[in-house]
Amino acid sequence: MAIASMNDIIENILVRFCAPIGWLPSLDAPAYQLKCKTGTCVLIDTGKVRVFVTCEHVWTQWEKYKSNHPAAELLVDLGKGTPFILSNAKLLGRDTKCDLAVLKAEIDPQQLGSKEFFRIEEWPIPLPNVGDYLMIIGFPGRGRIALENGITIWKPTRLGYPVSSVRPNNITLAPEKKDRKSYEDGNEIDHFDIGGMSGSPAFLVRKIGKPLLAGFLYEGKTSADFIFLMPAHHLQPNGT
Repeated sequence: MAIASMNDIIENILVRFCAPIGWLPSLDAPAYQLKCKTGTCVLIDTGKVRVFVTCEHVWTQWEKYKSNHPAAELLVDLGKGTPFILSNAKLLGRDTKCDLAVLKAEIDPQQLGSKEFFRIEEWPIPLPNVGDYLMIIGFPGRGRIALENGITIWKPTRLGYPVSSVRPNNITLAPEKKDRKSYEDGNEIDHFDIGGMSGSPAFLVRKIGKPLLAGFLYEGKTSADFIFLMPAHHLQPNGT
């Protein structure tokens, strides 16, 4: 099987564990108003609690917006086109230094749509090594399509880059070579603004065993530029 085809299969599996999030001034507001108010979250089962994880700066932006728009709602799209309301989710932990926010996922199985919770089986979560090839799955704003009936369709985008350096509070993916690839709908695409991908998971696909959740994207401008990840080992089994 061709490598590209195998990566497409892997993407279809990993995209089940992440979802786009955004907010509207009210539930009856048109979907196009999600513009520039989006991020990505990861669905995680720690073994003790199920959580949604995104970047703390995304949560801070939501709080500021909510303070100015009391009727606003925080939404997560679980694959059916109709969003799940996340506004009242319990905040289990937030850390400005790690740029992570963890929300308790109180959701019925039938509400999950096409999504699943990624089960963490090894604690603490291992760090990747320099040279490891990570696959990032997220939902940039450029892939959002707002339909007339108020339903929004989100296209996932896949980035595949090697690790340049690893530190306790940072994983760097540097554009050291001109071999970076970005994919959408299984097709290679030109580099783009990655706005909306904050909180996206980065997975290390291993030859043996399930993928390793290596980190969360928290900073970067375009898919051709430096990209920074917060190591997933900051996440704790209790969700903090």
